Amino acid sequence: MFGLWPGGPHLVNLLLHGLCSLALFWVLFRMTGNVPRSWVVAALFAVHPPHVESVVRVAERKDVLSTFFWMATMWAYWRYARSPGIGRYFVVVACFALGLLSKPMLVTLLFVLLILDYWPLQRFQPGPGDAGNGRSETWKRLVMEKVPLLGMAAASSIVTIIA
Repeated sequence: MFGLWPGGPHLVNLLLHGLCSLALFWVLFRMTGNVPRSWVVAALFAVHPPHVESVVRVAERKDVLSTFFWMATMWAYWRYARSPGIGRYFVVVACFALGLLSKPMLVTLLFVLLILDYWPLQRFQPGPGDAGNGRSETWKRLVMEKVPLLGMAAASSIVTIIA
């Protein structure tokens, strides 16, 4: 794609890392509404040595690419959590699948989504359809909606172990 010019792959990694940093800021800002804290977290992410090393080393494209899909999955999940629907859930599944294809480490994202459900999305509050034990019903519902993602993560883990 870039011929013999070695700067091309580095430029692509830099662009992806910049998009990841901006996406992290955007997702955190949309979830929390706090600009200064979101900016600080995104800035620390942008200059964190392991992330910068992945940008510099062309052979580490999988890290930069999987991080991009991690952020895309979090953004899609935030949208789905605000207004659930099958189309929005499909976007979450697609972003998660692309992330798993980039790097199997994204299996840990499922736990992050559960943490996001608790805070800042506050989805553990009993809903209008929940019975007297609303918290346990809400917990079950939130875990059940992640079963397709868990299946994909399990399949990815099995393939990774075999490989």
